[in-house]
Amino acid sequence: MARQKVTLWTAYASVSGAISFQEGVGFPAGMLPVCCGERDALKANFADCRNGDGFAIPGISERTAEMHRYEALERLRVRMVGREGLMSYYSGMNRRDLG
Repeated sequence: MARQKVTLWTAYASVSGAISFQEGVGFPAGMLPVCCGERDALKANFADCRNGDGFAIPGISERTAEMHRYEALERLRVRMVGREGLMSYYSGMNRRDLG
């Protein structure tokens, strides 16, 4: 039986704390990856990060110091990786390369 190919998406964050989703395993320049997974799994697991019309790292504002922004991103990454349907960005890279 052939393995079903699943399209992975990447959740990534900007310096401002905004979270976006992109099809494939990757992220735009100037962004940091949070985790990978199927689109529906990402949207469901990031529901508590909803901020108006978009998504944002909890606890981040324009006045947050850079180190605190990075720490908040790391807390979010640790919280998300391991949830059902999500994996680390690096596991997503390996999965993409292995097919």
